[in-house]
Amino acid sequence: LVKFKIDDPIGAAPVHGFAGIWGVLAAALFCDPGNLSDGYSFEGEYDRGAQFGQQIVGIVFIILWVGSLSTILFVALMGGKPANRTKFLRVSEEAEAAGLDASEHG
Repeated sequence: LVKFKIDDPIGAAPVHGFAGIWGVLAAALFCDPGNLSDGYSFEGEYDRGAQFGQQIVGIVFIILWVGSLSTILFVALMGGKPANRTKFLRVSEEAEAAGLDASEHG
């Protein structure tokens, strides 16, 4: 994130993004075939490799969906003029200088 100059002061993107990806992949890696048939009405031979591939496809679609909607939202919030691009995405300079705790909580 630092390399791409993305501001993430609390590290939410790596924690939620990588942990979420791991959770999706772990479902394929450690799944009990009996639980798979119970949860998804799946019958037949369980192929862990095929399931892992499906989980990767799911991750790609989740990233595309979230990325697309986030882009639409950020473009809509940026405003029109280049000087006002961060109009709705940043606090005022006065609030930033005083600190957000003081401006938000008094």
